Amino acid sequence: DHVQECVDASAYEAVANIGNYGGYYVLPGSSYTDSNSGVNIPYYMYDGNNLMISKSFMEAQIGVYTEYVLTSCLNLEQFAEYTISTGAIDVSSIVNNNSVDIIVNYPITVVAGENSYNLGEDYLTSVDANLGWVYDIARSIVDAHLDTPDEFSYTLLESFGLSSIVVTPIDDGSLIYVLTDRTSFNGEQPLTYMFAEHYILGEAVECVEDLDCDENYNCINGVCKEVKEWKRLYYF
Repeated sequence: DHVQECVDASAYEAVANIGNYGGYYVLPGSSYTDSNSGVNIPYYMYDGNNLMISKSFMEAQIGVYTEYVLTSCLNLEQFAEYTISTGAIDVSSIVNNNSVDIIVNYPITVVAGENSYNLGEDYLTSVDANLGWVYDIARSIVDAHLDTPDEFSYTLLESFGLSSIVVTPIDDGSLIYVLTDRTSFNGEQPLTYMFAEHYILGEAVECVEDLDCDENYNCINGVCKEVKEWKRLYYF
């Protein structure tokens, strides 16, 4: 079935890539942009405000993403011996802890000679991805930092049991999170989930040497900057 094959492939592509953009297909205005790569990552927390995408909106975004890919995949013109008419495509999704279910409604009418057939059933597919689980981990991280913005706990990150968590600090006060689960997609490819947080920076203190700065601060390029030990985290 050509339509079902396209539904399966389109849903897989959407689910496999949606986490790279924090659950968005169309990114919000409040996003971090890497000046070198041009990569955009949505802020989930900005100066103490919770901007995290809701699960229901992420489900809607997966639907939009799937529909876009599906439209490019479908090629009903190859069945030239039939007269085919179609209705509007409607895609919905349900994000579970260990799978993402996609439902596509795509009315098709096929005329073959004097006979007409209405193919009005839904096309269903399920993608083996732990997207709901990873989303809940991201939410737990954001909630913890909203409650205690001055604390950063590696113990908390380790407790989630993800394959990999990478935290990268940016000079503008942003933190970039990359969560990786290597058990999704039947282990054939990792599920990556990215988001950013932004913290209010204190007033810059000029310096000449480290002695001009407070404890846990170093003099870097004439400005006192806090010294934090960031590291790459792997959990198997």
